[in-house]
Amino acid sequence: LDRIAEATGVTAEQKAQLARLFVGSRPSSTSLLPTKVQRIDDPVRRGSEVQKQILKYGVLTAVLGAFPIPGLAIATDLAVIALQLKMIRDLGAYWGHTVDRNAAKSILYGVGLGTGARLAVNNLAKLVPGWGSAIGATTSFASTYALGRVMQKFFDAGATDAAAIASMKDDFKAAEKEGKAVYAEQKDAIVESQREHKSTLAALTSELESGKITQEEFDRRVGELA
Repeated sequence: LDRIAEATGVTAEQKAQLARLFVGSRPSSTSLLPTKVQRIDDPVRRGSEVQKQILKYGVLTAVLGAFPIPGLAIATDLAVIALQLKMIRDLGAYWGHTVDRNAAKSILYGVGLGTGARLAVNNLAKLVPGWGSAIGATTSFASTYALGRVMQKFFDAGATDAAAIASMKDDFKAAEKEGKAVYAEQKDAIVESQREHKSTLAALTSELESGKITQEEFDRRVGELA
């Protein structure tokens, strides 16, 4: 890595900035923070509440996905992953399940989310002003929406083994296409969320960039917006 940095002209300041983003304390527990969501046994009411949660998380991840600065946008893309983990935990609670961090991660990777390739594509796209942010917002919303829909099907079927999610990749891809259409319907809500959280996200990214907070703390505080 040092040789690559030297060959590509990465400065000491840039290396220090990346270290501040990715070198932080590790969670001491495999559990996600407790959820406020309560179990709902009535399937109709539960379905309605689940849909609200999916759209809420989709809108917030779209706001993060639209973050326009390449490089630092990696931090907001990581926060998208953290929010998707949190959404899995919240959705499981509607069926009375307690989903720990490792199970949530297995689910995320099982459908192909949380990978370095997706992060790289999103950040390369943001090298193109305007267009890259739109792509980031759309893909973040669509993937979050699709994940939510797949988890709803997963829990409705009574599944509890995270490994079973691998068989639902086709469901995820179909739901992701649907999510892109739903994104267009939610544009007003996304714009409103951007307006509402703009100053908070700007302050958090500034604190992260300067090293005042870690990526873990950034993710936690962003999660409080959901």
